[in-house]
Amino acid sequence: MRRIGDLLDATLKRFHLGARVHAHRALAEWAQIVGSQVAAHARPLEVAGTTLHVQVDHSAWLAQLRLLSPVILEQLDARLGAGTITDLVLRIGSAAPPAATDPPAAAREEPPALSPEEAREIDRAIEAVPDSPLRDLLQALRVKQGAARRDPG
Repeated sequence: MRRIGDLLDATLKRFHLGARVHAHRALAEWAQIVGSQVAAHARPLEVAGTTLHVQVDHSAWLAQLRLLSPVILEQLDARLGAGTITDLVLRIGSAAPPAATDPPAAAREEPPALSPEEAREIDRAIEAVPDSPLRDLLQALRVKQGAARRDPG
């Protein structure tokens, strides 16, 4: 019998999701990484490769975060692992979270479908993850993966 952790690792590797899941922890853990004061004025939008895109609510905060970028990158390295996030792209906009009806652009992409067996295996592995933010992130990625393929005929 295989351990759940081993099964999850194998599944993430099979779908080339391990590095992406790890990097996307920056979105889920942003407030803990940068602190509540910065998080009130800056919201992470997405991770593209090793670049974290952040929306900042005011030009003064944009200037401040540009100065703090090396410190924030160090904190990201400490939390996520060296090299997981190597760049910050900052832009002006609302730091309020998007409306629940506005899915992120990445969620609108059409991923390849899973077989029913693959879907069940992934669901079981995700449910066993003890870290709640990581489990939530994995479930979101699982939903993005889409419905299982139907067997022809």
